[in-house]
Amino acid sequence: MCIRDRDQPKSKAKDESSESAGKPHDSRKNAQKKETLRRSFTAPKHMMAKLVDKAKKEADDMVLEEGLSLEEAEKMVGDVVPAEVAGLLDAKEWKERQKGLKELKVWVEENTEEAQKILEAIGVWLKGKLKNFKESNQGVMKECFTVLQTITDLCTVEKNFAAAVIPPLVDKMSDTKYAG
Repeated sequence: MCIRDRDQPKSKAKDESSESAGKPHDSRKNAQKKETLRRSFTAPKHMMAKLVDKAKKEADDMVLEEGLSLEEAEKMVGDVVPAEVAGLLDAKEWKERQKGLKELKVWVEENTEEAQKILEAIGVWLKGKLKNFKESNQGVMKECFTVLQTITDLCTVEKNFAAAVIPPLVDKMSDTKYAG
């Protein structure tokens, strides 16, 4: 170390040495940029969870304020859908409930115009029959997804039907048991 280096403040000496040593200051900046980018890519996941929760709450509030009650939906569906289907969906055995959903699917396919008229009522009714879509039996839930797919394929889906059905199904659809 020469006499000049001792006389200079240490910060300047560090700056000069960092410039001559291949600019590690730049690599520190790059590391900071990478960390900032990493954080920016993980932040949306956290924010997305909050947005999904907010959307669920708003949809639930919308259904409670504007949508049909379960009693109204049961009356509307009971006037149109065969009583046998409703009886099967009330059964304790899962095979009976699954059979009821299969028959509901057939009924929707054969009576698309009538189903279209009471679409929201069907959604609220199914939601009520399947414990807010928290049915524990995997076969029953898969058949429920099939019924809902048939409804969306054959009918024009309305906002109220979607608001009644989608929020409680979001968690179930992300479950790997129901994939495919």
